[in-house]
Amino acid sequence: MADTERIVLTLAGPLTAGSAPRACAELAARAAPAVGGSAPLVEVRVGRAVRADLAAVDALARLRLAARRHGCELVVRGASAELVALLHALGLGRLLLAEGPSAAG
Repeated sequence: MADTERIVLTLAGPLTAGSAPRACAELAARAAPAVGGSAPLVEVRVGRAVRADLAAVDALARLRLAARRHGCELVVRGASAELVALLHALGLGRLLLAEGPSAAG
């Protein structure tokens, strides 16, 4: 997939209740030009600074829903082992996490 078909969002630091609306608004603004064309992949890079807690899970799940509303697929890259384990424990690992060696960052 070419870079023009990819939206990259980088989330750093702890994800809070206020993080999701801002990140979803950024995603919506960047995905809007893709409406009517081919849907880009939304790659969310979380980095090691994102804590593995329910606020992070909530923010990532909301981002996935926002991406789907815009006809995009979403993958999370760079998640810590703890966040990966939490996502899998909650049944969201297969929906959110990228496969392959670059998934863990």
